[in-house]
Amino acid sequence: MYDPEYIKDGSIEEKTEYASQKVIEEFDKIKESLRQDFQKWLSEAYEKRPKEKKIQFPSEDSIFLTFNYTKTLEDIYEIDAKRVYHIHGVIDDKDSMVVGHGLGEDELNDMLKSQELRIGEVWNKKLNRMTRLQIVTPKHKELAALSSLESIVSLKKDVEGCIEKNQQFFNEILDVERIYVYGFSFSSIDMPYLEKIIRRTKPETHWVISWYLQDDKRRIMDFVIRYDIQNITMINGIKYLDIQV
Repeated sequence: MYDPEYIKDGSIEEKTEYASQKVIEEFDKIKESLRQDFQKWLSEAYEKRPKEKKIQFPSEDSIFLTFNYTKTLEDIYEIDAKRVYHIHGVIDDKDSMVVGHGLGEDELNDMLKSQELRIGEVWNKKLNRMTRLQIVTPKHKELAALSSLESIVSLKKDVEGCIEKNQQFFNEILDVERIYVYGFSFSSIDMPYLEKIIRRTKPETHWVISWYLQDDKRRIMDFVIRYDIQNITMINGIKYLDIQV
């Protein structure tokens, strides 16, 4: 609002275009900063990871699809990297890491509307004053909000792209007899991956799914009912060390 390029003489259309572009540029800086901070935190946390094994994994014929950015399977469980598919990329290849949300446009719009009342009193006074002086018009605020929304939409996780990059995994699971699911949230953003697995495997495939909290168990049961999973065993995550597979 105080940028020399913005307040210099020019049409409302020119100022609007400039302001919208500035919003997008600023959000891009925030997005990159968040990505770098996340990668830094993840690397530091992984260095402090527990080194003991928690699960006795299946035989050497098994393949793994991991949603974790770390190389826990390779480093701690000594799984051959050729048998591990990192659906969202891996920590030692930062360019491969996929980070994002799964919100739809309606959810984002609702979220944006809910933030309007959180503008501080001081900023409300400033915005009202600038509106009176015609430095900022209601149209400007609307366009700034739309620019912000477009930027947030750009953070949506490319699920289909992740599936395409890991197509080899889905080609290899046609004849699997058992699917083991450990530490998985069953959130809506991850449903397309599970749907793909269901389509690529036999109806009689046996699912073994771990849970830790009651909320986890509820989401798992919703998944089981929704996709009519008939052959299933549920295990409490606390008993990982007792699992024999």
